[in-house]
Amino acid sequence: MSRSRKKHPITQDGGRSKKSDRTVANRKVRRILNGDPEASLSHRKYKRAYCSYDICDMWSYWSKAEAIAEYEKHQKRSALPGRDGELSRWILREYPTLKSWLISWYKEVMRK
Repeated sequence: MSRSRKKHPITQDGGRSKKSDRTVANRKVRRILNGDPEASLSHRKYKRAYCSYDICDMWSYWSKAEAIAEYEKHQKRSALPGRDGELSRWILREYPTLKSWLISWYKEVMRK
């Protein structure tokens, strides 16, 4: 049976990064290297073989303590007048309590 939550609070790039993308890129490079014995893909020549923008390996670590600190920061910034506190006021309207903010954090970061 699998775990019902992640072990580490890590968010990734929303499913854009797939192992199949890296596999396809490596396959294309190997075919170029095996097809021509004199070919070498040193330094920047790898970019010519496969577009590196197709592979996206972004991730971020967001702990519970960091989430609480960010919510408290938004509470302080919401008192600022004008556009300075506009985002913070919007966040506090969406998540009026710390508990609702942590529920959202748990959904985004800790659930599978």
